[in-house]
Amino acid sequence: MVSNNLEEIASIAKEINEDNLERRELDKEITSNALGIIEENEVFKSRKSTVVFNEKWHKGVVGIVASRLIEKHFKPTIVLTESNGKITGSARTVNDFDIHSALVECEELLEQFGGHNHAAGMTLSKEKLDEFVLKFEDVVSKTIDPSDLIPQENVDLEITFNEIFSSNENRMKIPRLKRILNQLEPHGPGNMKPVFMSKNVFTTDVRLLKDAHLKLSITQPNTDVVIEAIGFNMAEKMDLVAAGLPFDITFTLESNKWREKETLQLNIKDIRPTI
Repeated sequence: MVSNNLEEIASIAKEINEDNLERRELDKEITSNALGIIEENEVFKSRKSTVVFNEKWHKGVVGIVASRLIEKHFKPTIVLTESNGKITGSARTVNDFDIHSALVECEELLEQFGGHNHAAGMTLSKEKLDEFVLKFEDVVSKTIDPSDLIPQENVDLEITFNEIFSSNENRMKIPRLKRILNQLEPHGPGNMKPVFMSKNVFTTDVRLLKDAHLKLSITQPNTDVVIEAIGFNMAEKMDLVAAGLPFDITFTLESNKWREKETLQLNIKDIRPTI
């Protein structure tokens, strides 16, 4: 990854970009397939867990797909595929439900597994698949707190746009607040990225990217700050944010790099009408 040869650097960058584009397409395709399986089978509606399997899915993206499924169907989720004659996959959880402990209860059906309370991976034989699906559902049904099946967004701080940018800061550069937060990285379990809430915001511009993602320019009354924001897979919120009425958002602060220019962008987690 380190080189003084510009041609080699360009070649490596091109290869990485192509791999990333391929991963995105696989992610999108497999997520669509998995959602189709869930929606076509009535049994998933009554279950407290989601386990889906397709022998042709790429094992490199099943963890990402599990997270995508949780965005749509908020339940402990396992996505499985076949690799080297075995069933292998990844698990993701919701709220405080310990996914690793649930797998411990199923360990007699697994050849190997590992992870932590938020995410895990496992391998099992084909012959054990159906039994594992039922056992995992039984464990989840008996141990999950009903509140864990309700999507929640923990907010660390309510903030106004005037507090994101101080009065003397250049709005076209990364604010001091974001630079300070960068020092807290890396983020993950035990050190999650701070989530903020801002109330009574309005759009000055809104559009839909790839028929799925909201791209917004937003502001608040009594401020001259306009901030770019993106809401991934929030197409259903289009009418709400475009209505000219105030709404509240939860978000994380991110950096958006484009053509050697770096600016602040809000990654929206949720949107609701202002009460």
